[in-house]
Amino acid sequence: MKKLWYVAPVLVLLTGPLAAASIQVVKPEEVGFSSERLARIQQTVKRHIDAHDIAGAVTLVARRGRIALFEAYGLADLDSRKPMSKDSLFWIASMSKPITGVAILMLLEEGKVRLTDPVSKFIPEFQGLKVAMVQERTGPPVAGSVSGPPQYYTVPANREITVRDLLSHVSGLASRGDKHCGSCERPQEAR
Repeated sequence: MKKLWYVAPVLVLLTGPLAAASIQVVKPEEVGFSSERLARIQQTVKRHIDAHDIAGAVTLVARRGRIALFEAYGLADLDSRKPMSKDSLFWIASMSKPITGVAILMLLEEGKVRLTDPVSKFIPEFQGLKVAMVQERTGPPVAGSVSGPPQYYTVPANREITVRDLLSHVSGLASRGDKHCGSCERPQEAR
């Protein structure tokens, strides 16, 4: 099951372009959408293209496994003036969080995961984690000395990291090593 979590996103990325050519779009009303309201998506995308906010886009709206809207707009490449196509590839740097978030929401909807589940339920190595604490300096500061970097020690965590903690970015896990916490510019503080 764990391997499926890693393989599924890769399969989606690899098969997406192949599937795009054979996808059939149904009338929005067949799946409970309003054609008039979905047209607002198209108008909004076109407005952003006309304002030069974006060069192009691909939109897809689906319900119950059926596609109600699937359109390509604008240009895939400004220099060559190549039009956007439904199977255009996009560079999605720093987009793993929203993609993972959507996958987790789907699992929540299916009842396969709960926000309160400890991460260790799925990744046993997360059980029994310790957290870093800043070592308090003892004694008065010495005149003219420059204090060195903070010293740390570890203690057992008060509780396990949950799925909710990961989704809301309050797990205490750092992505830049031990000098920074996530995307902030201040030194990592003990959690």
